[in-house]
Amino acid sequence: MKRSLLLPTVLLLALAAPWRLALRSAAASSPSQVTMTLTAVWTGKWARTTGFAAKDEVSIHLTETCVYDITDWTDRNINLEENNCTTNLSAGGGGGTSYPETKFGPIGTFKNVSWSYSAQNPKSRVTKLGLDPISKTGSIDLRCCSESQIQATASGGQSGGNPGGMAVGMAFAATRPDVQRSSGGAQLAEAMKFKFDPNNSSFAGGNQASYSYSDNAKDGVAAGTFTMSYTVNGGAPKAETEVEIVPPKEYEQWLPQAGDDEKTIGNYIEAQIVAHKKDDPDSPPPKQVLKYTVTLQKTSREKGVDLNWPPKGQAKDDYDLKLDATNPLLKITGDTDQAQSAETTQEDLEAFIVRINCYDWGGYTNLAVTAELSDHTTVTAHVRGNRQQSLAIPKDDDGNHIADSWEESFGLQAGDPASDEDSQPAGHGHNGDSIALYDEYRGFRIQGKPQRLSPVTKDLFIWDASALGAGLYQASTGVTPHLIAETERGYGGSQKNTDIVTPNGHYGDVCAIWLHSGSIGAGVVGETEGGPSVPSNILWVTIDSNEIVVQYHALEPELQTTIAHELGHATNVHHHGEDLDYDVGDVVCHRDIRSCAQGDMDCVHKQGTVKNLKCTDRSPDDPLGKPGTQCFQVAAKGGSFSGNDTCPMRYDKTCFYEDPRGICTAKHNGRTVTLSFFGQDPPGMGKLCTDSKGTGVNDTSKLPNKAGDATIGNCASQVCLKNGAH
Repeated sequence: MKRSLLLPTVLLLALAAPWRLALRSAAASSPSQVTMTLTAVWTGKWARTTGFAAKDEVSIHLTETCVYDITDWTDRNINLEENNCTTNLSAGGGGGTSYPETKFGPIGTFKNVSWSYSAQNPKSRVTKLGLDPISKTGSIDLRCCSESQIQATASGGQSGGNPGGMAVGMAFAATRPDVQRSSGGAQLAEAMKFKFDPNNSSFAGGNQASYSYSDNAKDGVAAGTFTMSYTVNGGAPKAETEVEIVPPKEYEQWLPQAGDDEKTIGNYIEAQIVAHKKDDPDSPPPKQVLKYTVTLQKTSREKGVDLNWPPKGQAKDDYDLKLDATNPLLKITGDTDQAQSAETTQEDLEAFIVRINCYDWGGYTNLAVTAELSDHTTVTAHVRGNRQQSLAIPKDDDGNHIADSWEESFGLQAGDPASDEDSQPAGHGHNGDSIALYDEYRGFRIQGKPQRLSPVTKDLFIWDASALGAGLYQASTGVTPHLIAETERGYGGSQKNTDIVTPNGHYGDVCAIWLHSGSIGAGVVGETEGGPSVPSNILWVTIDSNEIVVQYHALEPELQTTIAHELGHATNVHHHGEDLDYDVGDVVCHRDIRSCAQGDMDCVHKQGTVKNLKCTDRSPDDPLGKPGTQCFQVAAKGGSFSGNDTCPMRYDKTCFYEDPRGICTAKHNGRTVTLSFFGQDPPGMGKLCTDSKGTGVNDTSKLPNKAGDATIGNCASQVCLKNGAH
């Protein structure tokens, strides 16, 4: 019996309506696996109705379950690797025939033969699963089976060979390409595909089909069927797309800077935006990024570029940090001038740079990024190394709008931006210099240059209208003076002193001392209007350089000491003694014979000579020189000439001092006082005194001493720059 298959003419083709992917909860074997289960049944029938009767039927059953490991799952590619497959192939049925004996048998006798079918399992899997994330289509490739895997066992005297096989050929015809092409196999091929959602973390899908065909010739019947169903259970693995904001190396130390105005870039900072597989920065993102949205959040809008520049009336309150509009990968959205948000111009970016330009010395913002993925879900970027969803610029873990690196450089932590706790010099015990912490950080324009201040050392602003300088003030007090130009001051505020250096601030007025040169009056070299007090109460400080020359016959170093003295008054420092010194009228002096050297008879003969010092001896243009006025100053004990003789706050030149051993006498309040000529002491060029003890010419352990211990003294403990403290 021949085992060749007569190719059938299609009489009946039926393809069951397939079911598409159902998005329902059906877990895969594990989060990183996909399971496919297929069941297929082939049936074949062959019969001859004329001549010698023959009949052959077979039913072949295949089940296969395969588990695939997911080695790569992105929205561009899915790789599956076989983990294990279980395949079972079985066959049933059989047939029989009757035919005449050969010439060796009796004439008229027939041979009856029958057989039954069984199957041999394939040596390897017979299906292959494919998943295409781009088309969102899965497919099954079925390669089963060969006729050699179906065995016929004969009975009834047949020996050797395979007596059946026609039905087997009809059964497997459904999966032969040549038969499919001529019998509508394209529809069957379509049933081998299914839809799935590559973004679903859990799905179940599959398809089914039935296929039948027959060839009923005059002398017999040939027919076959094929039915198939399969399911695929799996889902996108938990590997997710992660987007990170990567700060630059200089991030820890970066500080904002500004140009000369709000339109000029001072400096910039760049951050890298990176998309990758979650927790695996070296692997590409599982899902393509369609678009990134970059946003600057809570950006500062301080007036000007620092506290006093540009000048009042010219300062703007634009955003202090902006996205760089020249980046070809970003398109600014919203207000292009303010540049607070942007979107990427290209799809599928895995990494790009964001540059942020700075326009203010105290500027701050937060960089936030979101990514729209190919499945139109959104991922919010976080800062690499932590889970914060925005990058504070500058680095500001405590959220006080002050760069952490600046605070740390002074040993500060999480300072209140409005606080004012400068501790050096200790002074009166009031910490602070009336300049808020944030303002000291943001800084000021000083002589044309931006400068941040110290939050530890107290600062004093001086409008140096006559280019006098600060003299010995810093050396004597420890306070840092800052000399500003007229254009660097504002005017207004709520204090008596209306010269302010914070027209662009909002933490309170910081006053500048107006220091200038001018004529005051005979004998007066310096004057502080409103002092001694804190700077907010000082109207001006006048230095009479010409009078210094008249009084001291030189300008230096007396000018330096005088400036320090008056600025001391402008920061609450008093004289060594107040209201104790006094003036007297005519003074009578006797020459002191004790000053004559032994044997100097000329000197001895002159002893007892009287010298009358009258007010009329002074210049007739001096109102103090009129007869009967009190025209000679006496340094009293504990007065302004007392105490430490190197302190700039001590007076160093006058007419007389009280001295029981003196050679001069005068009347004061009805009593006679004995005086000595004071003369001119070296100017006080040291630090402010720290106690009331008299030193040098005032040392009470020595006789004579001019003014003794100070009544007040301890000038260093009086320094105060705190508004409202005095």
